Amino acid sequence: MLGLIGAGLDALRWPLMFLWSSCGHALRRDPLLAALLGCGTTTAMYVGVLYLWTGLPRSHPNAIRIRMVSVLMACCLTWIPLYLALPNIGLDHPFYSQFQNQGSLLGRLARALGLRGGPLLPAVGCPLLLTGVLFACPLGHRIVTQGWPLLHTCGAWLGELASGIGRVDVDRVVDVLVAPFEPEHLWRWRNLVVGPLTEEWAFRACMAPMLLLAGCSTLTTVLVTPLFFGVAHLHHLHDLTVYQGTPLSRALLVVAAQFTYTTLFGWFATWLFIRSGNLWVPVVVHAVCNWLGLPDFKAMSRLYGQPLLLLGTALSIAAFARLLGPLTKPDLLGGPLQVM
Repeated sequence: MLGLIGAGLDALRWPLMFLWSSCGHALRRDPLLAALLGCGTTTAMYVGVLYLWTGLPRSHPNAIRIRMVSVLMACCLTWIPLYLALPNIGLDHPFYSQFQNQGSLLGRLARALGLRGGPLLPAVGCPLLLTGVLFACPLGHRIVTQGWPLLHTCGAWLGELASGIGRVDVDRVVDVLVAPFEPEHLWRWRNLVVGPLTEEWAFRACMAPMLLLAGCSTLTTVLVTPLFFGVAHLHHLHDLTVYQGTPLSRALLVVAAQFTYTTLFGWFATWLFIRSGNLWVPVVVHAVCNWLGLPDFKAMSRLYGQPLLLLGTALSIAAFARLLGPLTKPDLLGGPLQVM
């Protein structure tokens, strides 16, 4: 099967290379410009498919279904700019070291995209610990205020499933298993599964290697890649103003906050991707951060008091900064993607 896929990619390579080269001599002379264009193309593909079908707010169940399918379709194409970049790797390029033992372009592409096997738990353990340190206050607040209801809901679901299995009630078992896929739960699939998977694929796996191949340093790649990720969230302005009736001034503030938050998170996720060389590491961390959501400092301040909240936040940030290097060493994460 891999051989057939590889043959298909090789057959596709030349027409794609022709299209890519038609952009002009400037791109061939300037790998960085070509990489940035590739990142921009990937962003346009990912965001563009969200507006193929319009007329519904993004929170509507039908809109969620359509958008989840659309971004999954877009991700079938977002790897193409990286694929076109791989044949141009020079043997003296530091990034080439990870590819020189790969026998096929398919293997090189898979490795650049962070599609790796091996045990997942050791690779994600330290990043999850770091995430817990950084979000110590919001995580503690969520456990205190929502921990018991969440455990109760999960326990009730498992109890109903066990009861149906015990009575050999096939219809009941099917109903319980289907319950998480009901319309009222679709936002969870979007935020915790499809969103993290497709966004990390498009904005991390398909972009970071292109910048590294263009000669960017690890630091530059970590700083630049998330800018495309942040820009990809600016389209929420349309939903806020058109469907939610939010005044433009307030909508701009919300979108600016989203851009800042997603860019900051993108720095962390890109760092994890490069240090681990494993796509699943930022995917898992992304899902956890989506579950936590934006920190509700107002609610936490009312519950714990502002001085304690400020102290806890400062300690969390300081501990995160101190532990970031030691807990993301490539040998701990099974990496790296390689350039450093």
